[in-house]
Amino acid sequence: MLKVLRLFLFIGLLLAGAGSAAGDVKPAPQGIIVAPSESAFSIQIKADHQIYSPKEPVKLDVELNRDAYVYIYDIDPAGQVTLLFPNGFSRNNLLKAGKHTLPDNSSYSFVVTEPLGLESLQALALLKPIPLLSLSAQGDLDAYPFPQLSGDPKALKPQVEKMIEITVEPGEWAADWTQFLVAPAVAYLKVASQPAGARVFLNGELRGQSPLEIELEPGQVRVALVRDGYQRWTKTITLENHARSELSIRLEPALPPLFPPEPQSPDEGFLPFSSFSLGLNAGLNSEGIFSAGLELGLSSALSVGGSVSFTDDEVPEYFDVGRPQPFPVERIYNYGPETEAYLKLSLPFTEAFFLHGGGGIAAQERVHIAAPGGVIIVSAFGLIPLVEILPNGYSETASYLTVFGGVALRVGEHLLSASYHNRRGWVLGLTLRF
Repeated sequence: MLKVLRLFLFIGLLLAGAGSAAGDVKPAPQGIIVAPSESAFSIQIKADHQIYSPKEPVKLDVELNRDAYVYIYDIDPAGQVTLLFPNGFSRNNLLKAGKHTLPDNSSYSFVVTEPLGLESLQALALLKPIPLLSLSAQGDLDAYPFPQLSGDPKALKPQVEKMIEITVEPGEWAADWTQFLVAPAVAYLKVASQPAGARVFLNGELRGQSPLEIELEPGQVRVALVRDGYQRWTKTITLENHARSELSIRLEPALPPLFPPEPQSPDEGFLPFSSFSLGLNAGLNSEGIFSAGLELGLSSALSVGGSVSFTDDEVPEYFDVGRPQPFPVERIYNYGPETEAYLKLSLPFTEAFFLHGGGGIAAQERVHIAAPGGVIIVSAFGLIPLVEILPNGYSETASYLTVFGGVALRVGEHLLSASYHNRRGWVLGLTLRF
């Protein structure tokens, strides 16, 4: 209940701020420059939602009635002022009359983070450019793609107004502002059944009996209802952020089995275990990357196996765009280990020494992250703003054909080996057989 009341309080604050922007009933937030009165020149800015939760992306819609130089900066509740546009990823701020959406390319995103509260955005449009970056100690967009303009919006406002006054004439500039709310991510689900009293499982976890009302994180959830004497009901649904979903299910009576189950031999469908040999192997390549695997011998010459090579990199924070797309400049990271399934053939050379070779397929999850000037930027500066600027990125699973070959020495029941692997290079290995 506390979470719901807090959300309603935030919505009330947001509506109060929106009323200030729309009807000038209340003063604008601290540091906001209000549009000049009786001017035919106008700019409008609007976020794509009024309420966001942490980790959600923000898109800004900007509309101009004249070609103009556009500047957009953010004022967070702590008073930090950050220039959002132009920025290190998008430097051309001379926009044509009409509608525009920011971010305007695939290299960056505006992403909401905690803390919770109201965020203010200022938009300025001028017929001539102003040296706004001269107000910042972070004026180099290569080093600071989203520079901090000030830590005091009240002091910044007259500086910007003075800059406008000496650059353009009255009627040659316009301003607008907007706010949005950062609120907890929550979805509401109500489950009812006929008959009532069914056990409700959400993603395999028992959460109560029907009827049931519950708060959950937004996203996909698998709902299952179980009641003695009735058929099990299951469905995967998507819960939207700050939305309420309802399920009303009529359970069907359980059907008696048409045929009794036939007894099976415990060995039916399986080869005797004694025909197999089982081995655990570990390896180390020339780059110091460790690998481990499990191998099953089907005969003295043929075996199948699987292995993992711990190739994972330290992946910086990024915003997942969900699908592959080209970036002007990008870095590629291995995410998690590389996994491989293979088939191996062993040929004896002597009683203790033999050759082996084989092949298979390997999979590696890789992360592609955009970077300005080849440098990965995780955030604009060391503080934690409500709107965090992250480079865009995506993950994909790459598949590779693998081939390897080498020699092995039998030591008792175990093996020492040296092999060349087309993905891992030279690998020294030890296989323990049981």
